[in-house]
Amino acid sequence: MDLSPSMPAAVSGEPPPVQSNCRDPAAARASAAAPPSVAGEETRVASPSEAEGGADELGVLTFPAGLPGFPDARAFRLRQLPGAAGFSLLESLEPDGPRFVVLDIAEPETVFGPAATAEAAAAFGIEVGDLLLLAIVTLTNGPAGRRAHVNLRAPVAVDRVGRTARQLVLADPGLPLRHPLEPRAAA
Repeated sequence: MDLSPSMPAAVSGEPPPVQSNCRDPAAARASAAAPPSVAGEETRVASPSEAEGGADELGVLTFPAGLPGFPDARAFRLRQLPGAAGFSLLESLEPDGPRFVVLDIAEPETVFGPAATAEAAAAFGIEVGDLLLLAIVTLTNGPAGRRAHVNLRAPVAVDRVGRTARQLVLADPGLPLRHPLEPRAAA
């Protein structure tokens, strides 16, 4: 999946392409070859010592109000998915609890816009630099095969310092619920 800023938007008027926080261009290219694992497929999650900074360093994240549809799921961990640069697994600490593949948004002001990014930071009373925004990834099957989308209207917002999180529904109606992640053209 191409997460670079040079990727054209799927439809005019949509937010700009989503870029991950991956710092390794080779790993970003490798992640373009295959989508992250989904429920029913085996996933080996990197341990904190294996991950190269970022998500695993946050420790336990607390969702004081739970997540929509999962009000009792309040403690999660965020782990990078090996071989899928920029993608992480947000998983409940409860046995058989929910887990989601998420995309770490590298440049939230570019993807969401300055107003929506400030709105997310204000929800925690924090500076934008202490904010981590994650887009939940969904997979759909259609005539063209399996497609990956991210929810830009309702990202998971994380206070990196306080280690609290919540899913926000941003006020901007131009942010799509299903923004496609397009495959990268061969380089």
